[in-house]
Amino acid sequence: MAVAGTVTYVATTATFTPSILLSPNTVYTATITTGAKDLAGNALTGNYLWSFTTRASPVPVLTPVIFPVNTTANPSGTLNDASFTTPVAAGSIAAVFGSNLAIGQANWQVPTPLPTLLAQSSLSIGGRAAPLFFASPSQVNVQIPWELAGQTEATISATVGGVVSNIQKVNIAPFAPGIFTINATGSGQGAVLIAPTAQLAAPGTAVQRSAYISIFCTGLGAVSVQPANGAAAQGSALSYTLTLPTVTIGGVSALVTYSGLAPNWAGLYQVNAQVPASVSPGSTVSVVLSIGGATSNTVTIAVQ
Repeated sequence: MAVAGTVTYVATTATFTPSILLSPNTVYTATITTGAKDLAGNALTGNYLWSFTTRASPVPVLTPVIFPVNTTANPSGTLNDASFTTPVAAGSIAAVFGSNLAIGQANWQVPTPLPTLLAQSSLSIGGRAAPLFFASPSQVNVQIPWELAGQTEATISATVGGVVSNIQKVNIAPFAPGIFTINATGSGQGAVLIAPTAQLAAPGTAVQRSAYISIFCTGLGAVSVQPANGAAAQGSALSYTLTLPTVTIGGVSALVTYSGLAPNWAGLYQVNAQVPASVSPGSTVSVVLSIGGATSNTVTIAVQ
């Protein structure tokens, strides 16, 4: 199979740069054809071939969860990708930490369906291939397979370039709510939009009291229309959570008008709520979500 790439020249030296990373522990054959000529215009009398073998992939290593979980330095284990806490819920988005977990780095650009192989990395959770959002040597973002609902624990392993990692355990709960934040640390400005716009409820674009917000989160458990792993809910029908969460804004209970999967995304939930008129305005008003006895991380929004 031909390897795509580009050729650059410096004087009499030609350099071929592949457009994708070469597979590990693989034999490749390079060919210089008779189309190559010297500076005098003389062509090779025959194709020149040689072969080389790429080195084997280093062994991928999954780390266990280390308590207390440190979200700012050296996170470990398999954590809720929004809150960076444990446990995780079936169908939710999780971050898996370790070393040598991918060859290079890759994001999946199209929302769905998600692939199960990215940057030559694949993960098995509970014996099922996990859909991947992002892969890098130290972190892989996955969707926890829906079929793990009802379990309290599952095994996880990674395979990178054909090399299999150690096995770790993933703690699973019916509900593991986490609200996404703009800085991807689990705290600070939440991924919360002024409904029905694409504008953040943030300083400079604060939401008004009595208006509505859309909170983007994960880990809210079972839904009315369960899509396939790595896929978004199909069709025009909304997929509601079977349990209605509660939302507090600035310490005041808010009216929840929708709770379900966010359209066109795998593992992402959306909760719409009305900002209470009695909330004190500010640039860092707290937002907390609870469902099934589990409480999310605290994020902030701006209210005017």
